[in-house]
Amino acid sequence: MSEPSARVRNVLPPPLPPSRRGWRRFRPNLRQFRSRFSNDLLGWEVLRAGRRTGTLAIARTAIGGLLLAAMWALWSASFGSDASLTGTGTTIGKQLTGFAEWFAITFFVVQAIAVLLLTPVFVAGAIFEERDTRSGEILLTTELTRREVYVGKIGARMVQVLLVILASMPILFLTQLWGGVSLEMILVNYSATCIAVIGAGVVTAALSAYAETMRAAILRAYGVLFLLDVLFFPASPFLVIGMSTLHWGAGLGVMVFYLPLQLTIVVIGYFIGQRWLRMAMLRQKTRVVKKPGVPPPLRGTTSSRLPPLTDNFDPLLWKELNVGTRVPPREALKAWARLPGNHTIDDRLDEMGTVRWVMLSRESSAFIFRLMLALAVFILFLLTVTNLIPSDWVARVIGGIALAWLLCAVGLSAATGISRERQKQTLIDVLMLPGPRRDLLKAKALGALSRGIWPGIAIVFMLLTTTIGLGTSLVAVAFLVLVACGLTFFSVALGIWLSARCRTALNATATWIGLMSALLIGTFLLAEANQDFRAVPGLQYRPDYPGWSRVANPLLAWGRLAFRYDYNSGQYVSGNDANPWPLAIEDILPALLCPLLFATLGGVLWTLAVRRFEKEGRS
Repeated sequence: MSEPSARVRNVLPPPLPPSRRGWRRFRPNLRQFRSRFSNDLLGWEVLRAGRRTGTLAIARTAIGGLLLAAMWALWSASFGSDASLTGTGTTIGKQLTGFAEWFAITFFVVQAIAVLLLTPVFVAGAIFEERDTRSGEILLTTELTRREVYVGKIGARMVQVLLVILASMPILFLTQLWGGVSLEMILVNYSATCIAVIGAGVVTAALSAYAETMRAAILRAYGVLFLLDVLFFPASPFLVIGMSTLHWGAGLGVMVFYLPLQLTIVVIGYFIGQRWLRMAMLRQKTRVVKKPGVPPPLRGTTSSRLPPLTDNFDPLLWKELNVGTRVPPREALKAWARLPGNHTIDDRLDEMGTVRWVMLSRESSAFIFRLMLALAVFILFLLTVTNLIPSDWVARVIGGIALAWLLCAVGLSAATGISRERQKQTLIDVLMLPGPRRDLLKAKALGALSRGIWPGIAIVFMLLTTTIGLGTSLVAVAFLVLVACGLTFFSVALGIWLSARCRTALNATATWIGLMSALLIGTFLLAEANQDFRAVPGLQYRPDYPGWSRVANPLLAWGRLAFRYDYNSGQYVSGNDANPWPLAIEDILPALLCPLLFATLGGVLWTLAVRRFEKEGRS
């Protein structure tokens, strides 16, 4: 070959790559999109979480038991022992199909409640596990980006919750025995539930970055999710489930508003959580530390942040009372009484947290928020006293919500006491202190009770307001305080017992929430199945739950004991002025047995916790 021909061959351009036709040309873009939300950390976290089968087994068993109890309750309510299926085959088929649809709706409601309770526990546990073991510092030094760390840690816990949802699917298939439900309704409701799980996980991750403790993160997540997924109807999965009872097309129509709102929540929560991920992992309140932290004060000395430690005060109890973000009532009263001004770096929102900033900060904006909050409370007080807001309804419903807040505050604090020390590997150091081990459990229990001061103040203020508005009698107030005390003791004892038995704070917290949810929801469904009508002399029949339900269910006992005195008839009644029902001793006695029963169970659990903790670290 001649030299010119070789030179021409060398200058020829390389051949063009083969053209991609059809869907193949989108393959690189799909691979790039998939790589943004999948990484090795996600696979490892899913595998590691799957090996911890204890918590997942408890969650699946609890949800399965709740759903089976719901099925049995609805079947007993629809076709009791006195009822029989009569009529033609078409009539019987319609009755069974109606029962299947009724159970399917109850199934999805219970499932949505369960996953909204479990998601904050799993997601907050993923972040605080990195804090306690200090492995987040090592994780952030790797080549993984913040997005990959966020998706890996949070996505794995969402997969756990979604697996719990799928575990309850076989129970829904039992409805095929009675004619089944439409496949479209199942798909719409499952889609709404899964989207709610993703939104709840992202919101919890964003709130956990600001929280100092796992309990605070879970309670804040419950509060925000209650506003977003319950009160804010367009973004509520319960609205989709309720509309699907009419027709699956109605539920699908609501999804047109539901999906964009949930997507907005997910996007906002994703960017907030990803931005503050480093602070959440490293347990620091600001990105740049501008002043060194203040150490605990010595005995007999004072500190600008912590109270003095005297010689007669128990150091363990001092630690439990002063570690965390608890706002003592005395400090709150001083902050509310002083005018704004002379604020420092310690008064900023990112330094103090939302609650402490509103209650204690010396900034002008925080002072304005305190004035607005006081004005709102005063207006609600006047509306309740004048019965523009029914005071009996406030005592039953709002008081029940405040009671649930109290139980969660003290119970979750107790559940993360010993288990968190064990997880941080500081339990051995605490056990080496002189004194019986029972003192450590007492300090943890008293520390948990101190977290219930503000819910207790809210309950007392609410009862005083409803008493002034004649919504509750003085006798009822005494009974309600007794119920709150008994249930609080049981909640703390249950948390201490689980904390002494569980290896991690996540397992203890998830088990506590699962047991309390199963107790409340399960007994309520059984009470609904056994609801009966009682005859009142001179009045019409009224529906009423059986007496044992008010012994086993604390909220039903609270609602029954929130009675008032009718000065017109001269007797204690329950209900509003338009439809009052007189109460007898047999109506109140089962509700009074509820705090006694739970206080006794709390004593048994406390004894078991002490015995179990005495064996800690001993062969």
